[in-house]
Amino acid sequence: MHSTRTQGAQLACTRCLRRPDRKLNQCSKCRRVAYCDKDCQTRDWAGHKEICKRLQKVNAYDAQNGHTLSDPRQRLNYYVEEEKTRGEIYIGGTADTYGSFPGIVTTGIKCQVCFRTPFHDDTHKFSPCGKCQLAWWCSPQCGKVFSADAHTAKHCTDLCIQSAAQDVEADPLRRGRPILLRTKNTQTIYTAPSTLKGWTNYYQTVFPNFSTDAHSIARQFQSGHRDATDAVKLLAQNSTSMVLTLLYALEQSIPDLSTRSKLCIHIVAAAHKEERAEGMMEELLHYLPALQSLVVIYIGPQLHTADKSRNIACSGCMQRGRRRVAIMSPTTYHAFAQSSQYRANPPDVVAGFNTGMGEVDVPGWRESIPIILDMNVPAVFTSYTEYECLNDTALLLKELDASFIKTAEVNPWRGVIPLVAERFEVYRLDHYVNNYYFIVQGRRR
Repeated sequence: MHSTRTQGAQLACTRCLRRPDRKLNQCSKCRRVAYCDKDCQTRDWAGHKEICKRLQKVNAYDAQNGHTLSDPRQRLNYYVEEEKTRGEIYIGGTADTYGSFPGIVTTGIKCQVCFRTPFHDDTHKFSPCGKCQLAWWCSPQCGKVFSADAHTAKHCTDLCIQSAAQDVEADPLRRGRPILLRTKNTQTIYTAPSTLKGWTNYYQTVFPNFSTDAHSIARQFQSGHRDATDAVKLLAQNSTSMVLTLLYALEQSIPDLSTRSKLCIHIVAAAHKEERAEGMMEELLHYLPALQSLVVIYIGPQLHTADKSRNIACSGCMQRGRRRVAIMSPTTYHAFAQSSQYRANPPDVVAGFNTGMGEVDVPGWRESIPIILDMNVPAVFTSYTEYECLNDTALLLKELDASFIKTAEVNPWRGVIPLVAERFEVYRLDHYVNNYYFIVQGRRR
């Protein structure tokens, strides 16, 4: 059950996402979701009915077990363990808790200081932060340390950013389409990515109309989202992160990048996010003036089959005789490597974004990575967190003997929308799209 921060806080309707200037109507059974009117609640019931029963079981756990935090210094560990238990109750057994647990619970009303919930007892009143309205305290004692210890200025800002982006992304007007803002024309001269000093400098130098274009798109949302323009900019930057990360890695691994006329890129472990952002690859043509042919092949079991072997470059690029092709191959990379398509399109570079290879489907990666290393071409990988990055590099270095041409570090072109979650706070981890990156090529021996 996907939900936004504002839905979890019962500020936005669970069904239509509207935020009326009045209190929403709670579901009387689970008290976890809320609606703007009776019509939305009635329409949502068919989908909510089964979820409602599960949520009631989660609530019953809180009521029966009670609030048991005894040491405030262990507040985050306490919460993470409690959420794990709630997740197992919700799904009816041990499983991938955070992959299966509904966000409506993790983002729901709770004290940010002691993590008491409204379901532990009915004697505490929960007061929200006056700025973000997405964090609460439950007592005068918790209120005294709320801003200093739990809901810091950074925590508040990150929640505002995350919720604004979520609300626009989930708006029915988007119909699931990502926000992609692209430059209109090819750069007249090549600008080395390493000379750009961050996102602001990139937009000043490469995309001066970015703010104007973002405002134009945001106008359709402004009646329902007060931070629509900022949200559109953030979502657009997140989509651009993949392209700029690629450019940054290409500059470091392909010496003649500025004069290359052809490029073939294999994106491994590609899934829905990469598929939806496929149009952003046009930016590679626009950024590299010498580039005439760009072939991008997306490989991953979650993809839909699609062979766009026709030229899908923009009209301006087509007029200059340029070509862009995107091919989707719904399989693993080690299976793809046996295909005629692979033999016809050998890669100049391989990329994998936020793969989690050190934690997710490790056996599959043990089959795919050797093929990539044996090709002896640059391969750039990114990770959401430092912890994930350490696991990824450990797999490549210790088990597969990869040669690193760029060791892991924070990516200057990482996404800009944080994922705020207590399970990351425990380990003091920042979570962003393409947060860390590293480049490997071949083996050490």
